[in-house]
Amino acid sequence: MIEFLRHALGLCGEPHPSLLTLLMGTPALGYVVYKIKQLKNNK
Repeated sequence: MIEFLRHALGLCGEPHPSLLTLLMGTPALGYVVYKIKQLKNNK
């Protein structure tokens, strides 16, 4: 169980996306999509 948590949080040392990256990146990606939709609707 500890190994799974370390791997999911990216603390294992292997280069791959982690759960923390996903949690922090989702709002940023949503904001970019929102802004693009706003720009398309203003034209």
